[in-house]
Amino acid sequence: MPYVRFRGARTPRGSARELVRYEDAAAPCQSGLGALMAEARRSVEAQVLSQDKASQAVERSLDTRTYDGLQHVGGICIVDEPDLRPSDDIITKEEYDRERTVIEGANVKSRRERQETIERSADLMRRPLPAHEAMKWRTRIEIVSHAELDFHVPYRVGDMGYAYMRARTNAAPTGEIGNIVDIYHHSEDPIAEALLLGREAAELLADLLAVAAYAPARVMQIHGTTPPYCHPGEPFELASFSGFHCNSPVPVGPAVLEAFVDPGTRFALRNARVGLSTPLPTEAFASFWNSAEVIAQERAEREGWRRTVKCQGCGATRAAGWDLKLGFNHLYDAAGVKDDPFDRHRSIRGRVQHGTTPGDIADQRSVHSEVGALRIAAVAGVAESFGVRPQVPNFLSADQWPISVWSCSVEGDAIRTELRRCVTQMGMANLPQRVCGEQGRDVRSGADLNSQPSRLAVPPVIER
Repeated sequence: MPYVRFRGARTPRGSARELVRYEDAAAPCQSGLGALMAEARRSVEAQVLSQDKASQAVERSLDTRTYDGLQHVGGICIVDEPDLRPSDDIITKEEYDRERTVIEGANVKSRRERQETIERSADLMRRPLPAHEAMKWRTRIEIVSHAELDFHVPYRVGDMGYAYMRARTNAAPTGEIGNIVDIYHHSEDPIAEALLLGREAAELLADLLAVAAYAPARVMQIHGTTPPYCHPGEPFELASFSGFHCNSPVPVGPAVLEAFVDPGTRFALRNARVGLSTPLPTEAFASFWNSAEVIAQERAEREGWRRTVKCQGCGATRAAGWDLKLGFNHLYDAAGVKDDPFDRHRSIRGRVQHGTTPGDIADQRSVHSEVGALRIAAVAGVAESFGVRPQVPNFLSADQWPISVWSCSVEGDAIRTELRRCVTQMGMANLPQRVCGEQGRDVRSGADLNSQPSRLAVPPVIER
């Protein structure tokens, strides 16, 4: 059972039974390794190699190169069958224990110093740059990602505004970091609609951080939208996704799932579930479109519905793939959806999936107004294709959470709040009864008169 001490930040090859290493990314053993690895990968990527061979080539390149971190101990480990590099040493049990004490002590110190820096840097009442404060609205969110953001500096969120990280909430064992972030954005619309734009900006920030850190990112909570600051004792508006939103549970017996058949288009079923589950209307619309598109194409292929195009020169016609519009229209008709919405839905789908993001209220309204009809067509089509009968016809979607608008004022440590109005979007979209069971569901949405807005949503208080 060899005890191994390694220099630099690369652990010895082989399966380690125990590994103790310096955790601080700025530890001396890390110096120079990142740049060296990037250089090795660029060199290998210029060659045409499989993924496995490319990884082996990078390892061989690193084995022959040196970097500053190799002058410092990186850690210790117990490896049953070590494949040692020149920078690895076999050491005694006594040396191993001494090194372990030193490394663990250094890790405790670095964690403590890091936490002290995080706590010292946090400031929930910090103001932004004057140009960003002039953008009229501030939406405070909690976002989780693998991106380690700098405190109190502006991050551009596309053309929607600027984000400032104000405090760090937690660091998970998975490497995820929780941050409280202020997003400053402009809107001439009332505060309830400004909140919707703030949510869209928050999701765009999560999109950007996911790609920048090459890891998951998600918006955990939207505390609320307010003006960028307030004055002591003077009222200001605060909008938040509060209140209640309820779809009563539905009994589902074993026989309901026994009827399941798999037509080989399970992608449609998965997208229907995503559309029913997401709180984002744009994501719901895209998912329902994808679900309906699979079923519409399957129907067009089965019925032999071909789309024809006409040559503008000679007038000849030819087949050009399956007629998806005819397949969609069959779905709409079967679900009782009127007004031939295919062209409208295709246009919205293009903006949502392939064009501009829905960054203004007009776009969001168009998505809200049409997603119900598309949901009916997609879910009814999935129910018939897969043989799984929805037990109820009605559903209040997750994107219709009510918005509460409060009048607030701050005096010292006291915050006075008064609920002024609740904006609800109760656009019900019922499935046709012929594809549903006969159970009932209670759906409710509105203001919770006993609730209070989050104190974290309160903006900085500025003396006049």
